[in-house]
Amino acid sequence: MTDIPAIEARDLSMRFGRTQALDHFNCRMEGGHIYGLLGRNGAGKSTFLRLLTAQAFTRTGEVRVLGRRPGLGTLGEMCFISDTPDFGGLTRVRDVLSAERRLHPNWSDAVCSRMVERFELDVRRKTKGLSRGMQTAVGLVCGLASQAQITIFDEPSLGLDAVSRERFYDALIDAYAERPRTIVLSTHLIDEVARVLETAVMIDHGKLILQRDVDELRQLCVTVSGAPEAVTAATRGLRVLHEESFAGAMARSVFLDAPRQFPQDVKTEPIGLQRLFVLLTDAQRGGEADGFGNAAIAL
Repeated sequence: MTDIPAIEARDLSMRFGRTQALDHFNCRMEGGHIYGLLGRNGAGKSTFLRLLTAQAFTRTGEVRVLGRRPGLGTLGEMCFISDTPDFGGLTRVRDVLSAERRLHPNWSDAVCSRMVERFELDVRRKTKGLSRGMQTAVGLVCGLASQAQITIFDEPSLGLDAVSRERFYDALIDAYAERPRTIVLSTHLIDEVARVLETAVMIDHGKLILQRDVDELRQLCVTVSGAPEAVTAATRGLRVLHEESFAGAMARSVFLDAPRQFPQDVKTEPIGLQRLFVLLTDAQRGGEADGFGNAAIAL
């Protein structure tokens, strides 16, 4: 790996009319890792992806792909699977796969065949007759088989049933293990992708609110529960994201500066990524954060 990041955004801002799509957005994605670009619909994810893939251009700030401005020189290093499949004039699934094979020099026929089998795709089917789920599946096959240096999936599970979703995430892990590269999963279904992510990049209202290693987050973001006096003592001085009381007990969700051992008179459990996102967005709006402020929590 080089010191040049796969993807970098510096102080990106984009406005469409009255809508602030990106608001001084910053992030850095190193090569050879799996990232989750996580946020609600309208959070700014799609705008950022359009900038990365040269479908739009920056007005304020900078974006770099492999150290270069997005354009013809970077598109050859990328495979972008949109959430709205467009097969153009290609009439059959096998035509789509063949076209993608010619576009990507690292294309793997083995991965393609394996994914076609997993999704039970009939490559002879006409693209116009495909269900929404099958359209999505074709795109996922192309993304994994491309073995592009940077592969981006925008809402990768739209239209897929539960079995197909799990098959995709299992296949993604297998394909990544065979050929590590930078993979970005952009989605609002945070808990669904949590098990395959190495780093979470959370965005809300166009701002970065968190970028952190997922395994680290499981140690740093915990809910402490028990008797009110015990919880209060155990969490004194910590950044409290949320507090609630129930049936004579108390629970506090906290963000730690470093892993720590809590007293035995309280119970602790990790905060799920989706729950953490909700708590952080509440904190950004000045809700229940205890001195949390509006700064993003970055690596």
